Formats: sequence, structure tokens, C-alpha cells
Amino acid sequence: MRGSNEPLCHSSYFFRNGLFGIFSVKVAGELTKEQKQKIVEGITKVLQEVANKPPEATYVVIEEISRDNWGKAGKLLSDK
Repeated sequence: MRGSNEPLCHSSYFFRNGLFGIFSVKVAGELTKEQKQKIVEGITKVLQEVANKPPEATYVVIEEISRDNWGKAGKLLSDK
């Protein structure tokens, strides 16, 4: 089990060996913590199964964007 002062992974190893992956997910609006957890688990699982990437080398960044700051077809999502 990882201690609170230990790094999440040894990133230099993953960089050197081409095993590192960072994935950015942008969503309009807010997600619950449970939804975010499922997204992170799902992306990590797909990378492990399809690309043979170890879970420790997969980073997922979730960015929640206000619907006031996201537009489609000339309109803000908050106006729909």
C-alpha cells in the first residue's frame, strides 16, 4: 500500500520506456465524484486492455466547463 508521502508512480521510468499516457476529458457542466471515478476507471481499463499500458502510467484529467463557457451552433449551452 502506498504511503501518503510516496509518489503516485515513478514517472521517469514510464517516460523512458514509453509507457506514459495523459488523457484530458472536458465536460460541459459538473459531474459527481462517482461519475469522475467511473470515467477514470474506464479510461484506465481500456488503455490496459487495448494498449497494454500499466494502470500506474495512466493519468486522467477531468475538466468541468461551465455551460456559460461552452458554445455550439452559435449559442451558449446555457441558453438551450
